[in-house]
Amino acid sequence: MRREELGQEAWRVYGVDAPALVARHDPVRDLDGVRDRVADLEERLAAIGPVNLVADDEYRELDERLTFLRTQHDDLTASIKDLEKALRGMTRTAQDRFVQAFDEINLHFGRLFERLFEGGRAELRLVEAEEGGDPLDTGRCPLWCNDGRARPLDPCLGQPERLASR
Repeated sequence: MRREELGQEAWRVYGVDAPALVARHDPVRDLDGVRDRVADLEERLAAIGPVNLVADDEYRELDERLTFLRTQHDDLTASIKDLEKALRGMTRTAQDRFVQAFDEINLHFGRLFERLFEGGRAELRLVEAEEGGDPLDTGRCPLWCNDGRARPLDPCLGQPERLASR
């Protein structure tokens, strides 16, 4: 009976059946060394601790979450690039429209000045503009000329008749 129980335990614990145990049995073998080895292996197994049976499921869930978050990150990165491209396009359009409107206003400003002051020339210029810089980031300065020399038109100088007499 004891031999049969040992055979069943060997199968349950180690997955080895009784005939395999008999075939591997060596009566000359040092049993104390084998016992020490078995005790050492059992201690090492106990040190590992219990097996987390749901670790595989947890890993799959976390892997799915990571895949989802990576997809979200890639989508957001692509959206940011698309928005930056659209913003650059809108900025170019705004710059072009500003320059076009500024040129038209400047033309009308010059005609109006000539009509109001019966002669002379006036124009608007963009100031603080770097070559190839953004015209939306500049100031505007009206200039006028009665005698061939351009001067800034400063609204703080006084009445229009003073301007025309200069």
